[in-house]
Amino acid sequence: MADTDQRPATGRPRPALPWQVYVAATVLAALAAGAFLWFAAGSGDDDPDGAEVAQTMPLTPVDEVADDPLAVELTDVDDTAASIAERLDGRPTVVNLFASWCPPCIKEMPDFEAVHRQLGDEVAFLGVAVTDRPEDVTDIVEDTGITYPYTRDIRGDLAAAAEVRQMPSTIFVSADGEVVEVHAGAVDADELRELIEEHLGVVP
Repeated sequence: MADTDQRPATGRPRPALPWQVYVAATVLAALAAGAFLWFAAGSGDDDPDGAEVAQTMPLTPVDEVADDPLAVELTDVDDTAASIAERLDGRPTVVNLFASWCPPCIKEMPDFEAVHRQLGDEVAFLGVAVTDRPEDVTDIVEDTGITYPYTRDIRGDLAAAAEVRQMPSTIFVSADGEVVEVHAGAVDADELRELIEEHLGVVP
């Protein structure tokens, strides 16, 4: 009968690797992949300075994140600052989070502009660029043609406070100043109208 127990030349069984080794290897691989994706998303092929911005962007420590997304101070391109709460004017508000490193964000912005033009008297719109440089924000606004106000979430404070997990994301704020929904993912004009009707009670 053939011996099916294969052994090394010494005749002693080869010791099995501890399970901790496999776990450590998996974690290291995941970290390396995450670092690569973050670098790729923040840099861009034609922007050699983008990599430096992505790597050195100051992010808000978890213990400093505001409890109320509407209280987070946001910075305009002219360096003036105000929270969403301070910008509310009594209308329900659609807050769209976008970024230059997020192609789906840029793709959906003309749809937001179309709905804004349709509902501007009934629903306020605010664009928020997440971890973007002022010049990049200005370029996006010009390229997409949005005319509603926009500002910047420099360190990702608003995104953290609203527990945003995906870009783009859209925050729906009721007329009385309450966050009623945080929608993850891109939408087209028809989907946005449906979300506004569902969460803000405004029928386009």
